[in-house]
Amino acid sequence: MNVWEDFKAKYGATLADFEAICFHLPYTKMGMKALREVLDQGSEADRDRLSAHYRTSTVYNKIVGNIYTGSLYLSLLSLLELSDDLKAGDKIGLFSYGSGAVGEFFSATLQEGFKAVLTAAEHGKMFAGRTEVSVKEYEEIFSRVLPIDGSSIELDVDADPATICIEGMENNKRIYQNKSR
Repeated sequence: MNVWEDFKAKYGATLADFEAICFHLPYTKMGMKALREVLDQGSEADRDRLSAHYRTSTVYNKIVGNIYTGSLYLSLLSLLELSDDLKAGDKIGLFSYGSGAVGEFFSATLQEGFKAVLTAAEHGKMFAGRTEVSVKEYEEIFSRVLPIDGSSIELDVDADPATICIEGMENNKRIYQNKSR
C-alpha cells in the first residue's frame, strides 16, 4: 500500500493513531488483503483493534454487494453504525482506489454528536425489506431504460421506498411523485 507509506511519511502517522481503517470494498477479501499488508507495522493491540473494526466495517458491504465508488462510504457507515466503542476524537483511516491504479489514503476525525445522526435502525429495516429477484428478473430490471425519443412511459413506484420517485416520462420530461404529500 504505497499510499499508506506516503501518508505515514507526510504526516508521521502510525497504525496506533487510528481507531479503525475503512476500505473501498468491491468485495470484502480485497480490504482484508490490504489491511494485512500493514498490520505487521503495529502492536498486537493495534492488530486486534484494526482487525475487529475491519470486520464490523464489512457487514453492510456483505449485505449490499459492490456499489463501486460508494463502497468505501458504505464501509464507513457500517463501522459507525455497528461499533459501540467509537467516540468523538477517534481517527479513522480511509483507503480508496480506482480501476486506473490510483489510490488515496486519507483520514477523518469523529466529531462530537456523530452518533446522533446515525440511522442504523432505518438501515436495518431497509435491508430486511429487500426483495430477492432471480437472475432473469435482475437482467430485465437492468435492461430497462427511460425513452430518449419523446415517447411516454409510466413506472410503478408503489414498491419504491424513496420519498421522491420518477413515475414516468412524457414528451422528454420526467414526471416525479413526492410521496410525502
